[in-house]
Amino acid sequence: QACNCGPGKPTPDSGTLAPLDLGETVAVLQATLPPSGAVITAPDGLVAGLEVRVPAGAWPTAASLTVRATPVNAVHLDGVRAGSALVSFETDATALAEEPVEIFVPGTGGDDEFAMVFGYDRATGDFEGMPSYPSEGGTSFFTRHFSEYLTLLTLKVKLDEPMPTAFVYGTDDFPMVNDGSFVAP
Repeated sequence: QACNCGPGKPTPDSGTLAPLDLGETVAVLQATLPPSGAVITAPDGLVAGLEVRVPAGAWPTAASLTVRATPVNAVHLDGVRAGSALVSFETDATALAEEPVEIFVPGTGGDDEFAMVFGYDRATGDFEGMPSYPSEGGTSFFTRHFSEYLTLLTLKVKLDEPMPTAFVYGTDDFPMVNDGSFVAP
């Protein structure tokens, strides 16, 4: 399990669980992305119906794509559950696509739930919200960086409740924690 450690965060010795309890990772799709663009669909498995919609010019040359899926056995965040497996995208191309790639993640919650795609860093246990929107039968998002993503669900009524955050007003200038940099320690 990943450790949700860092400045001001609990250590594994404190008994704190990683935010995700993950299962065994399996390869679900291998394809070549041509420079002319393509729509690649996972035919079966944990993410059957997952689509990677690559526009023309996303990469100047053909790139190989490997998609892996890891089941999410449990989410250790109050009021949150997984709406999809953790999906890993790997390519041999440059780190960033020249054009945004649209990814459709199948799976929806109930009518009373809100779905959003998050990038997940296993090493830190941190989530990064992705610009995502509901699509028929799932959730879609755009990215230029291939990494690990999953859909998380929460009840819509929970969106109006205060949420715990490490954001400190007057210290953090953006709606995120300021862990320090050469500009602002």
